[in-house]
Amino acid sequence: MAATGVLVVAAGLATHLLAPDGLLSDAAGDALYAVLVYLGGVFLAPRAGAWRVAVGAYAWCALV
Repeated sequence: MAATGVLVVAAGLATHLLAPDGLLSDAAGDALYAVLVYLGGVFLAPRAGAWRVAVGAYAWCALV
């Protein structure tokens, strides 16, 4: 999970630096942030079900 998180961060930085500002790059950044939150949840609570982590990640992203 940690290695995948590093790849997601790299993709987010590449999107931020290389993609032109606009709706598509904003949506890609938001999606990558949500994936990173999900991976963090799976890393911190490996025994939690996938749906539980997904709902938690969604709730966190919605609050942020």
